[in-house]
Amino acid sequence: MDKVKYTNIEKENKKLISEFEKYLNSKNLAPKTVQKHVDVAYFYIDVFLNDHYVVSAKEGINYTYIADYFDYFFIRKCMWSTPETLRSEVASIKKFYAFMYEKGLVSDEDFDEFRYMIKESINDWCEDCQIYNDGGEYIPI
Repeated sequence: MDKVKYTNIEKENKKLISEFEKYLNSKNLAPKTVQKHVDVAYFYIDVFLNDHYVVSAKEGINYTYIADYFDYFFIRKCMWSTPETLRSEVASIKKFYAFMYEKGLVSDEDFDEFRYMIKESINDWCEDCQIYNDGGEYIPI
């Protein structure tokens, strides 16, 4: 692993999270709501993307990363995962990528594909989460 690449991605991601927080505050959301969205975006970007793939937040809009996070990592590694918390996490990630889209950091095509993927997959992810939490057989795709 190239330490310089990792450091540059990490710096870029931290800057984006800070800008995301300012963006949410400019929307006059409650401080608790802002903090929740920022915490979720930070966890997805720093804990998941940085530690597991070493990719930037911009690359994180890709189906591979989103599906791996919501249909495997979040369900299996986050003890607080329930279908309800999964939906809440998805909402926060959607807000983050809407912010990136508004800034021109993701393309129309990538953002449209991302929204379509969420719409088509969220119920399956929630079902998989419930099956896993109930101790049933869970086979990730």
